[in-house]
Amino acid sequence: MRYRVAIGTTVVALIIAPVSAAATWSWGFNYLGNSSSNGNCMAPAVAVPGAVCSGWNYWNSNYMDKRGGGYVYLGWQKDAYTSGFIGVSGVTQVATVPSTVGLGGYLKSAAEYVSGAASYLQTQAYS
Repeated sequence: MRYRVAIGTTVVALIIAPVSAAATWSWGFNYLGNSSSNGNCMAPAVAVPGAVCSGWNYWNSNYMDKRGGGYVYLGWQKDAYTSGFIGVSGVTQVATVPSTVGLGGYLKSAAEYVSGAASYLQTQAYS
């Protein structure tokens, strides 16, 4: 009898456990330019090379600490044909959430080089 209770308790604990724990992804500080890539982005939504992307997750926000260089995008990638970005220039710190660009759900966080000098930056995503 005790054996059955222990198994039942374990099964209940597994069922009510959270589906996923909080996660963080980070790239940098490094230079993002027209030859940068970490191989995680999908074309054609993001011009590869020149982009870095997280893995797939239900991301809540992403952040960029940009310390100089040209013009870059910070945003999200839903599939090869659906993405949304905000433009970032100058020395700045900026954050965005998927709904800012009309996206949500299972996404990749993305940073893309657009023009000018390579940008020295760090980008992060949080779930």
